[in-house]
Amino acid sequence: MASLVDTELVREFAGIDDGAFDTLLESIVEGVGSRVENLMRRTIRATNYDETYVSTGNSAIVLDNGPIIQVPSTETDAAEPTEGTGVLTSDDYRIEGQSLIRLSGGVTAAWATGDVTISYRAGWEYEDIPKDLQLEIAKQAAWEWKQSKPGGNRLGLSGKDNPNGSAVYIDLVDGLIPSLVSLVNSPRYQSVL
Repeated sequence: MASLVDTELVREFAGIDDGAFDTLLESIVEGVGSRVENLMRRTIRATNYDETYVSTGNSAIVLDNGPIIQVPSTETDAAEPTEGTGVLTSDDYRIEGQSLIRLSGGVTAAWATGDVTISYRAGWEYEDIPKDLQLEIAKQAAWEWKQSKPGGNRLGLSGKDNPNGSAVYIDLVDGLIPSLVSLVNSPRYQSVL
C-alpha cells in the first residue's frame, strides 16, 4: 500500500536526518491516515466501489464516496424511456461532485425508477492527494513520532512557550492536532452523507 505522504516530508517535520526510523514513521502515517479517513467519513486513497441504488426518478444519484475519479460501468434494471435497459455509456450521465447526473441527448433527464448498479473509482491517486491534506498528515505523524520513545517521549508536550518556562501541552481532538481536525472538518473534505 502506498503511503499517503512522502516519508521524507515527515522526517523534515520530525527533525530526523536519515531513514533509520522510516518503518516506524510509515506505520505512524498509516495510523494517522486511518483516523483521518474515519473523521472525514471517506477514503483518501483511490478505491473501486460497486453500489446499487434504488432510483426514484430524480436526475441525480448521489454516490457514497468521492471525489469521483471514474465511472467505468453503470447498469440499470429499470426501463429507460429512450434506451430500454442495460449498460449506460459515459454520454448518458455526467459527474458533478459526488453525483451522477442523468443525461439524454446531452440534456439533464430523470433516472428511470428501479435498481441502478454503479461501478466507480473514488478518492485520490497518490499524486492527486491535496497538498494541504498531505502537509497536515505529515505534521500529525511528526507530532506522534515525538511522542514515541525514539522520538523523545514528549507525551503531548508542545514546548516551553509560557513566559515562566513551564511546559505547554497541545489540546488534541480525538488524538489529532487541531490544524488537522480543522482541515478535515472543512466542507471540502467532508463526505456529503
